Amino acid sequence: MKKIETDILVVGGGVAGFAAAMAASRAGTDILLVDRHEAVGGNAVHSNVGTICGAYHHHKEGQDFLPVDHPFLKKVVAALKLEPMDYHQGLVVAPYRVEQLSAYLQKTLASQQVKVWTEAEVIATETNETELTHVRIDRQGEQFEIHANQYVDCSGRGVLSDLSGLEMLKSERYQMASQVFAVSGLTSSEAYSLEFSIKKSVVQDKNAAYAAVLKTISLVPGSLQDGTASVKFTLPHEITDEVSQHALNQKGSEWSVRLFDWLVKCVPSFAAAKLEKIYPQVGIRIQQRSRGQYVLTEEDVLSGRKFDSANIKGTWPIEEWNQDSRVDLTHISDHGYFEIPVECLRSYRLDNLFLGGKNISATDRAIASARVIGTCLQTGFEAGTLASQQL
Repeated sequence: MKKIETDILVVGGGVAGFAAAMAASRAGTDILLVDRHEAVGGNAVHSNVGTICGAYHHHKEGQDFLPVDHPFLKKVVAALKLEPMDYHQGLVVAPYRVEQLSAYLQKTLASQQVKVWTEAEVIATETNETELTHVRIDRQGEQFEIHANQYVDCSGRGVLSDLSGLEMLKSERYQMASQVFAVSGLTSSEAYSLEFSIKKSVVQDKNAAYAAVLKTISLVPGSLQDGTASVKFTLPHEITDEVSQHALNQKGSEWSVRLFDWLVKCVPSFAAAKLEKIYPQVGIRIQQRSRGQYVLTEEDVLSGRKFDSANIKGTWPIEEWNQDSRVDLTHISDHGYFEIPVECLRSYRLDNLFLGGKNISATDRAIASARVIGTCLQTGFEAGTLASQQL
């Protein structure tokens, strides 16, 4: 087995892993970023989330959009030239094009000489009393032993902590997952009227065999352009830590075809539409997470708690997609913001393991706010900064 040494190993190539690698690269360190998919981007690319949430504060009518004051987050939004929009009662999103985001991530990582391994999965870890010593990675059937000084886990499911036998934050089941597909040939150019037409058709279709799923169909905000749009729905399958991503992806593809056929049949603006693409990965919102030195709580989020050791601001409400396929939003007090302390980014036991993205130390309700892209960019960047500072 080939042995490789690096300063920092980042696990997970989503936006948090990207941010962690970029933060660490500022110090001129040797960084290896590994991801189990065929390209970096995580859910933001492979599931096409479509919008960056949590990059702006709650919007007040008549005022300018106020960005979250985190340098790296602002840099990403500016580089992508994103235009914020008030999506729903002051909730601000910044729509993006998935191809643009994918190209930006790859180009930016290459510009900083970050080594990227795709189709690479961590399959084992070794620890001593206080540190993670090395990991074993399977890359396209070949195994490597990676020895790093510092480790950043942005896998979204705490793979390094889990394989190391550490205590995890987990539940019996989690929020429902989502699937996105892209269409062309739409005859409506106005998102509100198209959404209304879909909802009206759902109500009128009394004999629908899958009415619960139909009720979740919506357009990805900001995606309607030149007769094309991305369509999102909630997948009616329970999410646990044992769920198979591959099996979910297959079900997501099957449901996409069914729902597209229904749209063509029942919604006039879709009559001549074509199914352009089914995004390959079902978007799992939350799974198990690593326990850190502090566990962010629902009360911290909703009360807008501030911490002395914090550079991260969360502005998104607690957003939960429940078993009845409906979304519940619980807003932060006075539509303000909360902070995430560095203790949520540090493993409770291993001194050289840091946590970013959806893998930060937080309860299910707290991560339901902190899991959005804008916050993940911040937590990933700060985790990468902590790792580089400890070299």
